[in-house]
Amino acid sequence: MSISLHSFANKSIMYAKYLVERKDGKQYTFTDADLKNLCAYNLPQLHAFTEQRLEKRKEYMIANGKIKEVMREHVKYHNKMDFKVALQLGVEKLSITKPHDQFPGIENVPSNSLITEPEFRFIYRDDDGLKKMYRPNQSHKYSNNTLQKIKNMILRKKGSEIVQAGPAETMIGQIDAQLKYRELILSMRKTLAESFTNPINDFPQ
Repeated sequence: MSISLHSFANKSIMYAKYLVERKDGKQYTFTDADLKNLCAYNLPQLHAFTEQRLEKRKEYMIANGKIKEVMREHVKYHNKMDFKVALQLGVEKLSITKPHDQFPGIENVPSNSLITEPEFRFIYRDDDGLKKMYRPNQSHKYSNNTLQKIKNMILRKKGSEIVQAGPAETMIGQIDAQLKYRELILSMRKTLAESFTNPINDFPQ
């Protein structure tokens, strides 16, 4: 991803305009107001781009400060709602609920079954032998180890009569995306921690 940045004035208000050329070869433009709507994957790259140019131009320093503000909000948000991120950041009280892993009649569904209607669900047995249901939209409530175990179960059954290849690949992709996103959020905190004098107090637990 290649990035360029320009400063503009609108009614005496300074703002930054970014021009980004992504891997698809298309160019995208956005301003400071759009930062909060960007995918978090783009934020560290924008931060690194402006960080390298802070000494050269004042507008890069202003832009980088705004990028870091958005990055901080992403970290705070995941600090509160993601099990693994909160755990690794040392949060003692989590504002998330237990995953909804049961439903009437689950005992009649074979283990290692992938259900596609009305939504994707995977039936598995945990380490204690209890039958449970995994729903991708609740992946933030599971630890990395549990997500990896569920992924391995799906991989072993992919292509069998119980688990169809297409839906299995979709669910595996969703698990991988969750794991990568956690890694990114934690790396963003590390980046921010190196940017502030007192990073711990900047992120109230």
